[in-house]
Amino acid sequence: MPDKPKKIIDAVKEQIKPLEFSDWKPNPKDLRADGSMKGLGFLGPLKRSDGGISSEVSIGMDMGKGEMEVPTMVPTLAKHEVLYLLNTPQEKWKELAPDVWQSITKKAAAHASDRIKSGKSVWAEEGESPTKPPELK
Repeated sequence: MPDKPKKIIDAVKEQIKPLEFSDWKPNPKDLRADGSMKGLGFLGPLKRSDGGISSEVSIGMDMGKGEMEVPTMVPTLAKHEVLYLLNTPQEKWKELAPDVWQSITKKAAAHASDRIKSGKSVWAEEGESPTKPPELK
């Protein structure tokens, strides 16, 4: 029980930490599971706490026609959700904060569904990626 206040303080610190933009650009080695090249994403290339860069953070989801890969880094995320994706090891996303993970996946599914209904790709297209870090609430 004594760890609980420390975990709360750490969680608050993560939420106020600024998002750091990177000058990363996709190269031929940056591929999605389907073999297509990754892009800059809807939020741009953001630095992770491990020193890496994330722009899309894709997951497999059933979008009504079988499983497909969709980005989780979508404009409808709150800042704490983006920071969660950037600062939490992927293998712990579901277990460390199931409520946060559920919120992220619901928003990713809704965003992908809206884009599919509009005849767009689920991925950010040319001109849809920001040139500076997003201002999220």
